[in-house]
Amino acid sequence: MSVTNAVSGIVGVGGLHLMGGGLVPNDVPTTLAAASVFMAAINVFGGFRVTGRMLDMFRREGDPPDHNYLYAVPGGLFIASAMGSYYLGYGDPYHIASLTSAMCCISSLGTHHPLLLLLPVFVVVVVCVA
Repeated sequence: MSVTNAVSGIVGVGGLHLMGGGLVPNDVPTTLAAASVFMAAINVFGGFRVTGRMLDMFRREGDPPDHNYLYAVPGGLFIASAMGSYYLGYGDPYHIASLTSAMCCISSLGTHHPLLLLLPVFVVVVVCVA
């Protein structure tokens, strides 16, 4: 399943690249790219859902509960900081957003607690405000 998710992720990134940054597709290639991003997103979401159900088959009665809903906290902070930097008039919010997402990605590889993902967001906010 992880290989299919990886392939769909690559298709999604390629489709985003081909969309060209416009809000609405204006020709056939950008329409096909938007459709590929939509289908890849459905495939990735379904792959993670199936993987989660497969892992739940091995759950025992005494296992601690999952706190997967906490992964929405860094995502919400990321979106809020990107929108806040845009509305506050910082020079280029896209570089701030890419730095924040890169730091969250790197920190998620080394941590097992979702709240530790907030640390890079605070670092980026401090760097951007200073």
